[in-house]
Amino acid sequence: MPLDFPNSPTNGQIFTSGIKKWQWSDAKGSWLASNTTSAPSSFRNKLINAQGLINQRVYVSGTATTQANQYTVDRWRVVTSGQNLAFSETDNVVTFTAPAGGVEQVVEDLNVESGTYVLNWNGTATATVNGSARTKGQTFSLTGGSNTTVRFSGGTFSLPQLEKSTVSTDFEHRPIGTELALCQRYYEKSYNIDAAPGAPLTNGSIFGVSATTGGPYVFCSYKVVKRLNQPAVSVYSPNTGTINRIVRSSDTTDQIATVSHSASSGFSAGNASTTNNGIAYHFTADAEL
Repeated sequence: MPLDFPNSPTNGQIFTSGIKKWQWSDAKGSWLASNTTSAPSSFRNKLINAQGLINQRVYVSGTATTQANQYTVDRWRVVTSGQNLAFSETDNVVTFTAPAGGVEQVVEDLNVESGTYVLNWNGTATATVNGSARTKGQTFSLTGGSNTTVRFSGGTFSLPQLEKSTVSTDFEHRPIGTELALCQRYYEKSYNIDAAPGAPLTNGSIFGVSATTGGPYVFCSYKVVKRLNQPAVSVYSPNTGTINRIVRSSDTTDQIATVSHSASSGFSAGNASTTNNGIAYHFTADAEL
């Protein structure tokens, strides 16, 4: 039975029949067969939070950024200060609207192997990889051990996928808990997932008693080891949300916070006046590229 390929295909378009798959190539002017008789390998998408559902900073769609390369939803940053990232969600798929200056993700060098790659996405945005323009389904080479920057500009995009392959495969849907853990290598907070850092919120705060000896600090272990040995740690009062403050439990007053013993696995926070006293704090830890 002959196959009914789509008319007027676009570059990178996928056609599936049973367990077989073809992809249209403008360069070749034909449909290229792809062997899909076995399941694609997991973690093939080099982009983290490509589905767009993780938003630990609780960035509000369309909010103007105040500095260049400001992070918004997890792992995605707006390149130009004053521009914004807009997005909407339908059926667990987030569609982004990239500004003229672009929104980008830097793929960590340790996650990049040398070889042939392909980038695919849905939407009208244009894309570059390491500054070179790329079309949907176009193949190109990357050098292992080097950070790789994927940028979308001037249009919509959803379900982007960068993979080591000669042909685009179906979008990889990873479990949401796995995706969150991947994000937390670069950014983590103690707040509830839907609470913005700096919110006056006691739930989830770090609590402990600082010792009379050994320093007036309470240690916090990260859920995920960070990319950096010393990520940028900010501490907040659970009572007022004030940055660089902890709460002393004996009188529930804010005290100036001192961060110490910072490492990829965690840090300590305290204040000299809190020795032999209970203290509480929230935190964010930033190890972004």
